[in-house]
Amino acid sequence: MHPRATNLQRRSLGRSLTRLRTRGCAFARNESSGKAAFTGSPYCIRWARRCMSRPDPKSRRFPCNKKRLTSPPSLESIGQIGNTISAFTCPVHPHVIIFPVNPTMLAKYRRAFVPSGAKDDPSDAALALDLLLRHPERLARLKRESEDMRALRRLVQARRDLVQDRVRVTNRLTFTLKEYFPQIVEWFRDKETDVFAAFLERWPSLQAVQRARRETIVAFFHAHGVRHAGAIERRVNAIQTERPLTTDPAVIEPALAVVTTLLPQLRALSAGVARLDADIAKRCQALPDFRLFAPLPGAGPVFASRLLAGFGENRQRFADAAAVQKCVGVAPVTERSGNKHWVHWRWACPTFLRQTFVEWAASSIAHSFWARAFYESHRAKGSSRNATLRALAFKWIRILFRCWVDRTPYDESRYLSALQKRQSPLLKFAAAQTS
Repeated sequence: MHPRATNLQRRSLGRSLTRLRTRGCAFARNESSGKAAFTGSPYCIRWARRCMSRPDPKSRRFPCNKKRLTSPPSLESIGQIGNTISAFTCPVHPHVIIFPVNPTMLAKYRRAFVPSGAKDDPSDAALALDLLLRHPERLARLKRESEDMRALRRLVQARRDLVQDRVRVTNRLTFTLKEYFPQIVEWFRDKETDVFAAFLERWPSLQAVQRARRETIVAFFHAHGVRHAGAIERRVNAIQTERPLTTDPAVIEPALAVVTTLLPQLRALSAGVARLDADIAKRCQALPDFRLFAPLPGAGPVFASRLLAGFGENRQRFADAAAVQKCVGVAPVTERSGNKHWVHWRWACPTFLRQTFVEWAASSIAHSFWARAFYESHRAKGSSRNATLRALAFKWIRILFRCWVDRTPYDESRYLSALQKRQSPLLKFAAAQTS
């Protein structure tokens, strides 16, 4: 129990959590230490949060038995981390301390004492409490970060989701256009741009654009920021000389209906991505650690914000660079037993974090001298592209961790000097390639 918890909160612990049992939750308490463990499904946690967040204590009723909950539950909580876990770390519940535990850890711990495989929520809560009391060094307390950092994590994830949705829409558009208007797919390489959507809205078919005058088409491109005379001339000439793939109304009309339905979705998604970019930039400027990630090679505003969200602002979260590598999923897993030795892909990790570091590592190749040498040397040895990018991300994390801990921005020339002092084979490989 938190030392600042009142006696009323201590007395209400058993009464409040007993009511939660009827909704599929469970708890266990150690009488000597005063600590308690709470487990339950995400639905139960959301339901408990709604009951505790009501402003009037008299209205904090649990639908299961219509009894009042006059104070929030007071406990040290062990449970699965989900989107609703932040509700228990907000200032409204300062006496709640959370120790997140991997569900697999608790399942293996239960299996050690229950070989039969029997399982029940109350017994799981008791085992979770026993795990905390006997192995406190294995569980780290969840510390609440600043509002800007927590918002940034959600914003970068939401932006990635919107970008993926936009890719799905553009893929459907491309598939539909190839049925009756394949020329426009060649004219516009980037389908998510505003000029592509505007062109397709104004001239949804080849016959429609061929009826337009040359001056009208040129003025359209100028109005949408296309100033390259060569690109405009090639498109206009192609419009005048191309022949339609089909003139069958049975093919064209259904395809036009699909295109006119998808275009508003494409515009809405692009506008949403732009709004999220503005919100992300605003949050990043409020975080002092953003200066550590902004000048990274090939990072840009997108990857810099995602890398910042991946590291966070709590320097005690990771003991060393290896902990970061394991958390983001770029470190492989080694299993040994007797004469057997197996190195495999790390499955238990946040996919978005792994994508962030691997994709940025790929982007850094064109902007970092040693990163390009690293990539080319591993490819020359026969490594696949994906394995090489993960190895490059593995190396980048070691560098970023030191910069993050020391609060020192990355300096390419300083790192190259360090490689030269150590007589790194990377520089020898780069010298051999240039000679």
